[in-house]
Amino acid sequence: MQVRSSHLFLIMMRKARFLIGVALAALCAGQSSHKSLAHFKPIEAYEVRPGILMLPRYAADGQICEIGLEKLHYSGGAIELEPSLTNAEVDEIADQLVSRDERGPKPTNLLEQDGSEFYGLSAVMSEEYQNISIDTYGSIKGTSPKGTIMLGNIAVATIKWCQRSCKTDPFTIMKN
Repeated sequence: MQVRSSHLFLIMMRKARFLIGVALAALCAGQSSHKSLAHFKPIEAYEVRPGILMLPRYAADGQICEIGLEKLHYSGGAIELEPSLTNAEVDEIADQLVSRDERGPKPTNLLEQDGSEFYGLSAVMSEEYQNISIDTYGSIKGTSPKGTIMLGNIAVATIKWCQRSCKTDPFTIMKN
């Protein structure tokens, strides 16, 4: 009886050593792949919709001060050379991230209301609220025969909190 139990004990010890060895090998293999990326600066990003990223920036007190929204160029093996957001997507995601109550009312002063800025073939459209501004950055397709500017695709949208100053580095991630 005692010989049999010591034999079982040896078999169990070998199995345990084997499993520990496999676990350590897997752990080391996982770390070695991340070591090759260690010299790159990580960024924080969330996929708020399939193919749409949200990149938050933080104020010194840890609150979000700005959110960038953009579509992925590469996802799941597919490549999109000119990904773009629609106004509807920007509005829906902004509603999801910042409630109407948190935004506050739109300004009543005409100088503080929504605006547009044009730079060559680029445009920035702003939607202003008491506490935040929502900006969309896109292209200009051209002008209509009547001279109206025709806007193209939205490349990036930002949501900025008016009373919060972001850290200077736009790619600083929040550290716990």
